[in-house]
Amino acid sequence: MFVIGTSGHVDHGKSTLIQALTGIDPDRLKEEKERGMTIDLGFAWMTLDSGVEVSIIDVPGHERFVNNMLAGIGGIDIALLVIAADESIMPQTKEHFEILNLLNVKNSIVVLTKIDQVEAEWINMVQEEVKEFISKSPMENSPIYPVSAITGEGIPALLNGIDNYLKNVTARKNLMKPRMSIDRSFTVVGFGTVVTGTLIEGSLKVGDSVRVLPSGITSRIRGLQTHKESQVEVFPGTRVAVNLSGVEHNTIRRGDLLLTSDLVSNTTAIDAQLKVLEDCPQNIRHNMFVTLHVGSSESIARLRLLNDDLLSPGQYGWVQLKLENPLPIFKGDYFVVRSNMNTLGGGIVLGINAKRHSRGDKITIDSLSSLMFGEPEDIILQSLNLTKNYDINNLLEETQIELKSLSDSITKLLNNGLIVSTSKNINYALLFTLSDWNDICGKITRIISEYHQEFPMRIGVAIEQLKSKSLLNNDISIAVINNFVERGIILIESSFVKLAGFNPCLSERDKQIASYFIQSLRDSPYNPPFDETIHTEILGFLVMEKQILKISENMYFDYNVYLKIVDVVREHLHANEKLTVAKFRDLFSTTRKYALACLEYMDTQQITKRVEDYRILR
Repeated sequence: MFVIGTSGHVDHGKSTLIQALTGIDPDRLKEEKERGMTIDLGFAWMTLDSGVEVSIIDVPGHERFVNNMLAGIGGIDIALLVIAADESIMPQTKEHFEILNLLNVKNSIVVLTKIDQVEAEWINMVQEEVKEFISKSPMENSPIYPVSAITGEGIPALLNGIDNYLKNVTARKNLMKPRMSIDRSFTVVGFGTVVTGTLIEGSLKVGDSVRVLPSGITSRIRGLQTHKESQVEVFPGTRVAVNLSGVEHNTIRRGDLLLTSDLVSNTTAIDAQLKVLEDCPQNIRHNMFVTLHVGSSESIARLRLLNDDLLSPGQYGWVQLKLENPLPIFKGDYFVVRSNMNTLGGGIVLGINAKRHSRGDKITIDSLSSLMFGEPEDIILQSLNLTKNYDINNLLEETQIELKSLSDSITKLLNNGLIVSTSKNINYALLFTLSDWNDICGKITRIISEYHQEFPMRIGVAIEQLKSKSLLNNDISIAVINNFVERGIILIESSFVKLAGFNPCLSERDKQIASYFIQSLRDSPYNPPFDETIHTEILGFLVMEKQILKISENMYFDYNVYLKIVDVVREHLHANEKLTVAKFRDLFSTTRKYALACLEYMDTQQITKRVEDYRILR
């Protein structure tokens, strides 16, 4: 299915042409029918002889309604530039023509209407004038069809021409990221809220959960229609009516975006390349306010020039647009800027959620230039440089590169050693530029190494502490740590991380202190001293090495002595079934304090179990 949009000056017969092609009057509003002038977007559809289904969006031609025209023209596959033969090229012909070029509408057909009102010689003259008008533009090779919507002359040839033209138009690819710019929201009795728009880059199914941005409203799809026919699923390049559940229609407005992905959010600033129209009535000044049109949305924005003091008509420039209100905008979207009912220019979005840049900053300009003109590999590298980390889904959204091409380019960059993947399977990996990866690796190893130096008697740094010290987000920390483990750089023991080859150790002086302490425990095995002063780091090392055992606060036993105690307790309970605190005291010639502490510790180790005032085996 394809979407065709009309364009052209007011009263050049766009709506009448659509009715002649489809049998549907696209004018919906009472005042449109009364005045004979299109005010808002109109819609129609048809099935061509080849079986191809086509949706048609009719736009207003009057200069006062160019904003409405912009709301409908963004998602079309082919434009019909309508020019009345009796008037030829007029002001809004030129403006709509420029808008189509700014929005990168590559496919177009020129239709000369009202040929029944002029002589053949005049038609030929207008055709030559139109050819000259579209020369040296993306529309240069567009076919021209003279027609009369009143008499029907030329209509069959135009229909056949559209059919043949569409055979060479590539259908929109399903990038699995459904989004639809909403151009209407209304209520249908018995069904509730319905929104319409052109679906791009993904499919929608009945039952899908969806969001509406910028508001963040969530809903579920109750029903789908195309051309008044119910559908279970709809695909990219389709005019769609979506029935939403649990949403009031007045909470959704033209310009909102319907989508299914949770990855997308609103942005308040975009980086872009701007082309100023050659017949722009004014220079573009730094910090001027403009009306920004993206998709079906319209918003006030402050336009910052990044490398110029002003842009003159016909010039290109790098700009940042600071939005008055947050909007969901995608990298790769085309936009138009207007002011005082004049179209100033437009261009392509190169970055979203943009930070404020210093004017004239070479790094910023080089980065934007690479994003604009670079090969896919350049664009990927720039995206990774700007955002520091990405998985393939983020890159797919950020770069707007088709999935197969994106995967191939990532593989090429990996093979050339320019980027690093945390996993052999790039579909589940995080990707970094080589310099960023080296920085992260250096930071992680430095933190662990410094920890070993500060605490040489500890097994290593706790994983959570390492993640906190690195200041990396959780996903990156986990991916890097797992990658280091796979490569044998680090080892993980009991939730602690250490560098491969590191083993906790004592200094010669600390060894003497530890030896003295252990001997003092062995000298009085069942009544070990309480008053020995020893550094907690040495104690922790001896516990870790299973040379001593911490029974309770400030109470330590020689580890082998403790094992002997356990053997004696088990032997006694196998023979007698019960063990009191007093009997434990007598067995080991110790005090009640030591006896009670040992039994409570053995309870925690699931060796014994307290029942009333005695112990039994677990």
